[in-house]
Amino acid sequence: MRKGAGTASKTENELRTTSEGHEMAMRGPTRTDAAATGQRTGKLRPGPEKAVPIAADSAASSMQERLLRLEELFHVVSRSQQGYRELIDSMDDLMFAATLEGEIRAVNQRFAEMAELPFRELVGRNLELLIEEPTREAVDRALPWFIERRFWQGILRIRMKKSSGVRYFDCTLRGVVKDGKVVGVSGQARDVTYERESEARFTQLFETLHEGVYFSTPEGRLLDANPALVAMLGYENKDDLLQENVNELYMDAEDRRGLLQELDEQRTLREREIVLRRKDGKPLICLDTSTAIRDATGAVEDHAGAAARELEEETGTIAGSWRYLGGFYTAPGFTSERMHLYLATDLRPAAGHHGPDEDERLELVRVPFADALAMAERGEIEDAKTQVGLLRVARLR
Repeated sequence: MRKGAGTASKTENELRTTSEGHEMAMRGPTRTDAAATGQRTGKLRPGPEKAVPIAADSAASSMQERLLRLEELFHVVSRSQQGYRELIDSMDDLMFAATLEGEIRAVNQRFAEMAELPFRELVGRNLELLIEEPTREAVDRALPWFIERRFWQGILRIRMKKSSGVRYFDCTLRGVVKDGKVVGVSGQARDVTYERESEARFTQLFETLHEGVYFSTPEGRLLDANPALVAMLGYENKDDLLQENVNELYMDAEDRRGLLQELDEQRTLREREIVLRRKDGKPLICLDTSTAIRDATGAVEDHAGAAARELEEETGTIAGSWRYLGGFYTAPGFTSERMHLYLATDLRPAAGHHGPDEDERLELVRVPFADALAMAERGEIEDAKTQVGLLRVARLR
């Protein structure tokens, strides 16, 4: 709009405004007087009224396009949410989220199946109403530790109120953090009941078989033996038998050497007749079936024997029970070195222990497991194999 200087003049004016991409045009004759500028007084005569045309069709079309885009975006988000839901529900693991007080906020299909309840009856319900074990008291005792670390991983024993059976879950729990504070927990759990039951059945079978069963290294170190073998050889208990070397239990040492040579050529020897020496010196004729445990290269594995040897040499103790925790590569991009982890329990002093080798400088420090795990998490224990071992044992607790 141009302002007149002095006398009022009639000009053609065009005003265009744009709002969110929609354009409206207004046209019409407009009069201006210098009085409007404060420079001269005078009369302003209004012009004749005229209709103001608006581009309504264009605005309506743009609005419709916008609504269509919003509707399309809504469908994309809905499909994404549905896909995410289907992905979570397709998992075999149980997944859930709950407050620190135990109120369920979200679960997946697998959790609903275990609880034997539909989704609508689970969300908002307290876990105490579903789970008998662990108890709320046990959870409250562990809660401060979890809030501090915001993470826990291990085997959890669960007993549901609807059934009296016990189930075991390999769990990973993470803290839900809001404004810097832990306000809840999210969890993922894999049912390992079958594995635990299989392990228990193996242990029961091992302990109750009437045939003697043993594990040893190629050098002859006894790692484990069942009660039947202890009785057959006339020993009072397993600890006494494990002190013996397998080579010394053979009446003829050549039988042992021949067995090892044949095991180098084939995996299993069945019902080979051998003569063992009982504790009282009397011969015991046996049919021996032996199997060599080999690694991926086909070599007979002896990491179990190395673990037992290192335990005795470095700590002066021997273990009544061993559990293999698996292996790992120390630096795959640099070396093929592979380490194996064992959990040794039921420790007792080794007879005739003379301490570490002369070139070794060792200091034994006894630390409770929970403290050692916390030290690893804080970075106070920097040895990688120790950290891996602590984490794997934590999964069993």
